[in-house]
Amino acid sequence: MTDQFADQWLQQYGEYVEEAPTIDFNGKLFVFTGLLDSSKDNPIVKKVIKKGGQYRTSVSGLTDYLVVNPSGAGCTKIDDAIEQQMKGKKIKVILLEDLKRALKGKPASQKASASSKPTSVKSTEPSTSVLSDFIIENGILTKYRRHKKDVVIPDSVTSIGDEAFENCDSLTSINVASDNEYYSDENGVLFNKEKTELIRYPKDKSEDAYTIPDSVEKICVRAFYNAKS
Repeated sequence: MTDQFADQWLQQYGEYVEEAPTIDFNGKLFVFTGLLDSSKDNPIVKKVIKKGGQYRTSVSGLTDYLVVNPSGAGCTKIDDAIEQQMKGKKIKVILLEDLKRALKGKPASQKASASSKPTSVKSTEPSTSVLSDFIIENGILTKYRRHKKDVVIPDSVTSIGDEAFENCDSLTSINVASDNEYYSDENGVLFNKEKTELIRYPKDKSEDAYTIPDSVEKICVRAFYNAKS
């Protein structure tokens, strides 16, 4: 199960992982994700500090390295790192195993890093596809990859998973390709094709007030979950 979780994480975020990174410790700020214990008491964290690195608990514009153990990593810190990269910050995402090798004075394992950073993802099952923004399985949008504020749902999507937009805190607009037969949008809000169901209001959409269209007969349970407005 752990390896499967790691594979899923790498499939989703592998493109952001540095391949064969050169790691500098002196004065650099390190943040960790996926460790059972990410505190200063962790032996790996202690070694980083001993090498001259600095430990931080959260990602910011000052972070130099986000160290990832894919077997236990979530999405919050990597999403924060991606957001900082989009702002032009130099934060690097590196694998825990590459950090361990650097602590021993060994070069990063290029083979291991390269395998986790696919330039294109091909599935052995033709029913599964991974696009730049989405993971779609048998027409079901199971995951939005959360590194843009605006999203356009492809025409190939026939269903949207309950957690497809989970933790998409920076999302301001959900749009749908005009050829999609199952979904539609209005002012950045997601509906079914007939606009009788309001499916999702973007979390970071900023409005003083929102008026639900008269056509809406049903509001999905998580439609306004954590929405700012």
